[in-house]
Amino acid sequence: MKLLEVKRPRLEDRHENAIAFIEQDVEGVLAPHNDAVVVTVNIADYNVHRVFINNGSSIDILYYFVYFQIGFTLDHLSRFDILIQDFAEDSVILKGMIKLPVAMGMPPQRTTIQVNFLMVKLSSTYSAILGCLS
Repeated sequence: MKLLEVKRPRLEDRHENAIAFIEQDVEGVLAPHNDAVVVTVNIADYNVHRVFINNGSSIDILYYFVYFQIGFTLDHLSRFDILIQDFAEDSVILKGMIKLPVAMGMPPQRTTIQVNFLMVKLSSTYSAILGCLS
């Protein structure tokens, strides 16, 4: 049984706001590589460090401690009752969902999109996880 089904955007829509790297960005990187992509992004006008880009996931996670550091309360969350699995395949109960603006890049190439974050109360070395559809 599927708990959540995500409709993939059309290919043209996915590439419109794509993040691309130029040769200078990958100097010193041995290819092919399997390194995690961890970046700083702007979420709701706050620079959030240690955001993991997880191209194997279709959901976006914002961790509890970051959510409150940004200044939100539980009243800002929409109810969202599903179970998900963490990296250790343990079930995780969601605290709710919130739609927030996420900005990446530097002007004039800066792009802002609205992201539906699922908020979880777990400890993590990351502040947020952006899935492949964001």
